Amino acid sequence: MIMRMSFHNALQALPLSHEGVRGEEISPKGDSVPRREMTGRSLWASILILFAWMTGSASLYADDGLILKDVNLAPGKTTQVAIQLKNSASYTAFQLDITLPEGVTLVQTEGTKGLSLSSRASDNHSITVSSYDDGSIFVLVYSASNKPFSGTSGDILLMSLTIDENFVGPKDIEISNVLFTTTSIQEIKFPDVTAKCDILTATPGDVNDDGTVDISDYIGVANHILGNTPAGFNATAADVNNDGEIDISDYIGVANIILTGKP
Repeated sequence: MIMRMSFHNALQALPLSHEGVRGEEISPKGDSVPRREMTGRSLWASILILFAWMTGSASLYADDGLILKDVNLAPGKTTQVAIQLKNSASYTAFQLDITLPEGVTLVQTEGTKGLSLSSRASDNHSITVSSYDDGSIFVLVYSASNKPFSGTSGDILLMSLTIDENFVGPKDIEISNVLFTTTSIQEIKFPDVTAKCDILTATPGDVNDDGTVDISDYIGVANHILGNTPAGFNATAADVNNDGEIDISDYIGVANIILTGKP
């Protein structure tokens, strides 16, 4: 088993003086004392110590990363897309870039610009959003008191997206330059992730796009009406009477589809 150690401790294990491999050391009294020479054996031991530290540290975060699932989008509608975090380590902050395809933009809301944190973030976490000249979006999330995100899987960042009437797919949503910071202030670079987005073909009432209309869709419409829109909510499918609004009549319509097969 490889024993992990801090980089600082690994460096301390190297038998090197401030003046080089050979030379003199200064005793606490200020006297010069002979410097122990580094032998071939001690050199290899030092190299192995550093290698053990690096490989142990890398293996700790090897399976950590972001997940972005393919999504179907309804032209002229808004939808919420979740970025998920799978993690074994404890993270307290992250930064990343989001590149949206032509015809897809973040819902413009004061302060957050269409981005919000999931319940995995603490009340102490803050989010900052800005845009590059090329239209891509920079996101910074941090905790002033170094609070970690809860859990080891699930949604971490939610994107509220507006889909243009003339949107044509398939196109890519890209998450790049992903850098997470652990509670021990170690920065870990995650791989970029890409998801395909295409035009939604909606089945009336199937608001979660699982191929069936059932109680979960009924609850999904209720939550949307109450202001708690689920991730991946298919607004086109929820508008069962096709009047451009999702309200109590659609809620009843989903119930009728479950009971009779018709709105």
